[in-house]
Amino acid sequence: QLTNAGLETLFSADLECLPTPPILRMLNLSENKSSAITDKVISLAIQASVMQYNGGLVYLNMNSASKDTDKALENLASTCSKSLIEVDLSFCHSIKDEGLGYFVSKVNDQLETIHLWGCAQITDKFLDGHARAAKKNNNRAALNIIGSWMKKST
Repeated sequence: QLTNAGLETLFSADLECLPTPPILRMLNLSENKSSAITDKVISLAIQASVMQYNGGLVYLNMNSASKDTDKALENLASTCSKSLIEVDLSFCHSIKDEGLGYFVSKVNDQLETIHLWGCAQITDKFLDGHARAAKKNNNRAALNIIGSWMKKST
């Protein structure tokens, strides 16, 4: 039951009388109030993770963070592109095909898995068209997408 204000305070670096934010490799923000996890919280958590580690987060779970948008994915791609292995975006209804496609194209091949349960807004445009789609022969490892079971028939 963390709040947005509590998370922003936890991950903010320059707050007087408070210790430095936690420097994390793995962050699970699932099962919080959907309003608590915002693009700003994700940005602050990412900045804290790269303070010491070269590369940033390895695992991020934003399950049910309905206020997160493609901006959070842009921040992840720009700071954790060489470290991120798994991300759970299940029930993140503000993330779109374009943002997810950009994210996958910018993150290196160590990214193995994306969870997308409950993301009905993600369409075949992303599932069949991203840079690491299994059917593409572009010398990149196929990406494991979990939770995308509803595909349009062709």
